[in-house]
Amino acid sequence: MTKGQRQSALVRAVNGMMRALGGTTVKLRFPNGGAAGTERELGIAAAVCQEVELGPVVLRNVASKDGREVVQMLVSASALDLLIPAMGATSGRDFLKQVQSIVYAERVFVVTEVSAESFGGLEYMFRVSAER
Repeated sequence: MTKGQRQSALVRAVNGMMRALGGTTVKLRFPNGGAAGTERELGIAAAVCQEVELGPVVLRNVASKDGREVVQMLVSASALDLLIPAMGATSGRDFLKQVQSIVYAERVFVVTEVSAESFGGLEYMFRVSAER
């Protein structure tokens, strides 16, 4: 089995794992910068962000830290393939580092860390830690 075949098999295995573990969808929020002419209410400009739906992902509760709920999102690199160029990123890690927060079950979690699992130079799965 060649390196490319092993990498392809690994990506398929991770995708299968995401589905088997009850893969769900989340919304990723990206800061969009301030837009000129945004409406103001009570002298405060509304926050401007862009939301992108992502799935399948596995979202699991990790622990509580200082009374805050901490979750970890696992996502296959191939789930990001279409989103990476659309958001102007060059890699899955760069794409996920742009994420400001994760919205799941109407709860908003602020991203605190992004890491990747790699094999043979290929990043095949990402871990995103977030808290609320």
